[in-house]
Amino acid sequence: MFWLLMIFVALGVSAFVYVGIGLFSEEWEKKEEYEQYEDDSLDLILLTIPPQHILYLSMIFAFLGMIFCYFLFGSEILSDPFGLILIGVPFGLIPPLGIRLYRRRREKLFGLQLIDALTTLSNSLRAGYSLPKAFEVLAREAPDPLGQEMRIVVQELRLGETIVDALKNLHKRVPNEDLELLTTAIAIASEVGGNLSEVFDNIAHTIRERNRIEGRIKALTAQGRAQGWVVGMLPIILALPVNYIEPDLFR
Repeated sequence: MFWLLMIFVALGVSAFVYVGIGLFSEEWEKKEEYEQYEDDSLDLILLTIPPQHILYLSMIFAFLGMIFCYFLFGSEILSDPFGLILIGVPFGLIPPLGIRLYRRRREKLFGLQLIDALTTLSNSLRAGYSLPKAFEVLAREAPDPLGQEMRIVVQELRLGETIVDALKNLHKRVPNEDLELLTTAIAIASEVGGNLSEVFDNIAHTIRERNRIEGRIKALTAQGRAQGWVVGMLPIILALPVNYIEPDLFR
């Protein structure tokens, strides 16, 4: 067992050194399909991380997961190739799943900030600003992530894009239904005219009312969702003490 542990340590150090060299090397290999997919995902959330980092982190997490399970369950689990795959895959999925979770949280925060953004746009128009100038004010005052996205919108407007096209590009990065409603309202107003400040106020009121109703629904269903989590995690929670008390029975 001592020599097996030393082999694991040596492999871990070698993997760490290899990944460390890869992370800080400037000569990257040609992107594969997986890396291209991760690159697109990182671009959508404005993270300047090479997609190779996600692949290397997945390898590290998979290896660390196998070492963790070795100390937890013993060496017998490593003798089964299917067991190695069953352990390595979930741990290896942690980095890409973390990126997906961050993206969803960012989109949710963007949706919440959009309500105040509509109020800011409406007040700017009432103060006499033009719509492009109102977006510049919003880009300066809005917190991230909405501020980040609005600064990109302002840059596109300065490069000659129309407001509707810039907002459509924003909707591709942040697929928010309220943002689509805002884009449609601006497109209609640019063709047939209308009071945009009043339109923005109405959209903000609609979003607030919908969020209030959705919050009430979540509050009423919180107990059922909590029961589902408890029942789903129960086998894992029971497996650890059973393995500690009766390892043979657990295996």
